Amino acid sequence: MKIENMYGSTLTISGTRWEMIMVKNDATYVRAISWSDIPDQWKPFWQVICKSVFERNQVAVCRKIHVAAVNFHSWVGEQHFSAFDEFTLELYGMFDEWLMHRPKLGKSRQPINGATLSLAFRRNIFNGLVSAFEEALTLELPEVSISCLERVQEARLNRFRDANKQLDANRADRVLTDTELDRLYMLLVTQIQSAREILTSGPTMMPGVEWVTNTEKPNRADVQRRTHVQRTTDLLAVTAAWLSIEHGIRPEEITALRLEDIREDTSGEGKHSLFCHAPNKNERIVPITESTLNILHLYISWSSQPRAQLDSRALLVDWTDIRKSVDAKAEVITAPNLHQRLRNLVKAHSLQRDDGSPLKLSLKTLRATCGSHFASSTQNREVTRRFMGHEKALTTDTYYITLAQSQLSHNVYDALHRESLRLATYYKRPIDDLSLELPEAYDLLQQNPERDIDEGICTVPQTTSTLADSCVRASSCLDCPFLVPESRKRQAFVEERDLYIRRAAETTDSRIQQQRLRHAAMANAYVVLIDNVGPNSDSIKIEDNNKRPRKRSYKK
Repeated sequence: MKIENMYGSTLTISGTRWEMIMVKNDATYVRAISWSDIPDQWKPFWQVICKSVFERNQVAVCRKIHVAAVNFHSWVGEQHFSAFDEFTLELYGMFDEWLMHRPKLGKSRQPINGATLSLAFRRNIFNGLVSAFEEALTLELPEVSISCLERVQEARLNRFRDANKQLDANRADRVLTDTELDRLYMLLVTQIQSAREILTSGPTMMPGVEWVTNTEKPNRADVQRRTHVQRTTDLLAVTAAWLSIEHGIRPEEITALRLEDIREDTSGEGKHSLFCHAPNKNERIVPITESTLNILHLYISWSSQPRAQLDSRALLVDWTDIRKSVDAKAEVITAPNLHQRLRNLVKAHSLQRDDGSPLKLSLKTLRATCGSHFASSTQNREVTRRFMGHEKALTTDTYYITLAQSQLSHNVYDALHRESLRLATYYKRPIDDLSLELPEAYDLLQQNPERDIDEGICTVPQTTSTLADSCVRASSCLDCPFLVPESRKRQAFVEERDLYIRRAAETTDSRIQQQRLRHAAMANAYVVLIDNVGPNSDSIKIEDNNKRPRKRSYKK
């Protein structure tokens, strides 16, 4: 018997074995469960619940409910009961005590010596019971009542109160501080500028990838590893990190994005958005900035060749198995691959926490940081709930309102510097040597010295008798597409930034103040690029990871 839900996933029933094949973001996941350990009397109850959950494509929840059911009936044994109302708080406590002493099973389903079920696993079993009872109440099954659900929820709260406190503490530790966030933004800026330069230099099959050969004399251990891959620029990880830290998009929503989900505003008002969707999550529209839209367009160009090979509309595609170019194959990127790419990027650039320890980064960490900073700045639970896409306000309280109590500084300088880093992602890198890098602009300067302005070189086409009359009259030279910024003009950018910061402090009109701070951020963005991106900068270097592999021991 085969059942297919509206999402394209299929459930194949063969006796007591279920095989669920979930289709997600052009990738296929197979999950199998067996009902042989469930008493015949209770099989219909659990199967009706799991089928209802499967119809919503919540395969992970279905598997969690199955694990909870198997453990619960293993504890009950041959004792007969007709409804879950017969179980009291004391009995649920006895169930958890039984789980505490139950041995942990390995991959071969055999007990591991001395290992018992972890606290997180036991808590997840109670979560599975709660999910099952909630679904049973929705389906109006007679075996479960509201008081039954309340009892198991109370038992979960009582038994895992300390665990919840520890989880809250762990979440608070995951939130990046302002200085850690600045280091991350600087890494993203350098990677995006590097990717833009790579694409400008000409088409390449695998941009940002280098094959490094070990010049040392090979021994038996590394003879097969003389050549290894080094990603100097990983725009895939950068794009995912940007979507998480700027807009709080979930990892599963990022991997599910497709090209048609990018909704670009053609009216000129800049109201761009992303249509976010993922299994088990509500669909939502996330507004995005001009910077984010430019990064998405840059990544689409970056991944054009693997996308063409796959003929896929998925946003996140890339080459995998690139130990040798002939072995490379294009694949749609899944969440585990994406997390690993982000970890590799952070490790390669040796990002550190404030205490000097390595920065352990994940997309969930970036989303938590985005949510906590947003909650801290707005101090509004409902606004934060909508921004993060939570269905329940309780989730917002648990995960972000408490995190917002951490010490987050939001003074004017910090906000200005953060905005400068965002602008630096799509501003042109200032030129170091005009005659070598842009000879056509150098020729224009030789013809008309008036093109040498405070911020750089003006390349606007001269259509009138004077250059000033030919100006396109942008809101600022910093916003003009005909400006070629130069690194030798760094002091001019610094003076303009400081000038507009002083002007912003002098006015009481909030609109004018925002405009002047925006202008100061634009000038500071070029200072950031001059100081951190380019051949004469102190940009973040990639460590040499060409280490010899550890010799395999053949001793028994």
